[in-house]
Amino acid sequence: MRQRDCPFVSLKGLSLCLIAMDIDGAGLPFLKGQQPPAGAKDVSQLREIAKACHAAGVPFVLKGIMTERGAEKTLKAGADGIVVSNHGGRVQDGVEATATVLPDVARAVRDDLVVLVDGGIRSGVDVFRALALGASAVLMCRPFVVAMYGGGQGVRDYLGELQGELSDTMEMLRGRDRCRHHRRHGELVGDAPLGR
Repeated sequence: MRQRDCPFVSLKGLSLCLIAMDIDGAGLPFLKGQQPPAGAKDVSQLREIAKACHAAGVPFVLKGIMTERGAEKTLKAGADGIVVSNHGGRVQDGVEATATVLPDVARAVRDDLVVLVDGGIRSGVDVFRALALGASAVLMCRPFVVAMYGGGQGVRDYLGELQGELSDTMEMLRGRDRCRHHRRHGELVGDAPLGR
């Protein structure tokens, strides 16, 4: 049985092993002519990839899910999780923000898949918003690249800042109960949406 709370991520042991596939980047020009050929995959092809991952004891996660239909396809394929991602808007101009589509995508898979989200998440308040909108956890990259300029201490400082902001937000909004309320109602917390 799948669990919503990211069973394949272990922060204490710092171990992470999964196979991720970018579901919507297959048509990008730089992937043409690759071997094996890159391209759109139907449910049966994705199911074969998921089976191979599971046979190796590795979870299979699809990235780039932005619609309920895409989430349902992923569920049918037997994936373990999805990443709601617009790739920072780099794939196509004018794509919706992840926060806009997250509630519908999360509802489509209910508690059957782990739902990760990226895009525009920079603060502990943004993390709370993503959780309230249906994410199991968030992915962040760019802020850590910047934090690395401060070396290991810069990363530790940034993690401390995120933890403090998230803790303060949860305390001010009565924590997990408030997060669950917002998740049920698909509301944003605060006055600025994440994922711009």
